[in-house]
Amino acid sequence: MKLFKSKKSEIEFQKAYDNLLEDWGVETQSQWVRSEFGETHIIVTGPDNGKPLVLLPGAQGTAAMWGPAISKLSNSRRIYSFDLIDQVGRSRPERILTSPKDCVEWIEQTLDALNLSKVDIVGNSLGSFMVASFASRRPERVNKVILTAPAATVANISFLYIFQVILTLMMPFKGLTKRFLNSSSQGNVKSSSPLYKLLYLAMSESKVISKVVPRLLSDKELSTLSMPFLLILGEKDKVNKAKALNIHKKLLQLVPSAECKILPNAGHLWNREQFRDSGQLIEEFLN
Repeated sequence: MKLFKSKKSEIEFQKAYDNLLEDWGVETQSQWVRSEFGETHIIVTGPDNGKPLVLLPGAQGTAAMWGPAISKLSNSRRIYSFDLIDQVGRSRPERILTSPKDCVEWIEQTLDALNLSKVDIVGNSLGSFMVASFASRRPERVNKVILTAPAATVANISFLYIFQVILTLMMPFKGLTKRFLNSSSQGNVKSSSPLYKLLYLAMSESKVISKVVPRLLSDKELSTLSMPFLLILGEKDKVNKAKALNIHKKLLQLVPSAECKILPNAGHLWNREQFRDSGQLIEEFLN
């Protein structure tokens, strides 16, 4: 499946991917594993005998987006960072994800191919919706679950945000795309940063083929998340209708054991320091 508008666009994007991966500051290797949805590209790092930690990025963020959060996590964890199967990155899609059920099957088949029976798992934005869907349907395969900046999942998504996404993707003008990224990060992610450059190219030079749309999970679905559960929200994240504190209060009613941390001044898209802070929170929670 062709995800880019041109070969030139794809080359520029892959250069941006490499630049973002350099930000990890640790030795990594690429691995591809097969499922019925195609070949998933995974960035692997950390000691061979480390407890497995799986990371799913946000839409178009790619497996490389986690760089600033990796350094401490990779000291003792074997990290598997997935490129979403039908988004830009280095996965090779053969079938499009169309539903939460597809997401669950893709994650499960990918874990099976890696011989991972039970894992700690982290998601970001759309990846958080996928992770929560998986954990609620396959709880026996999850030790601990961490959701960062979830799109919908634990709250109703903002219609204004949906409108902004659709408008930006349908009319990928330079100014409009930059305005969207600046709004998503509350101005915290500079246009010179590797993540900003990658997302800009992804939004302006690629085609969105995935049909998965994040939604608020039902009370029943959320209440099944009985495993240790950490939610990390940006204080100024406007993707969801509810504010961070209200999301936390509602979640505690359904999952009393859930922990919630709020990153001060953070929007939906995080900068280097905010990713580093989230990595510290994840490490403390896992340990």
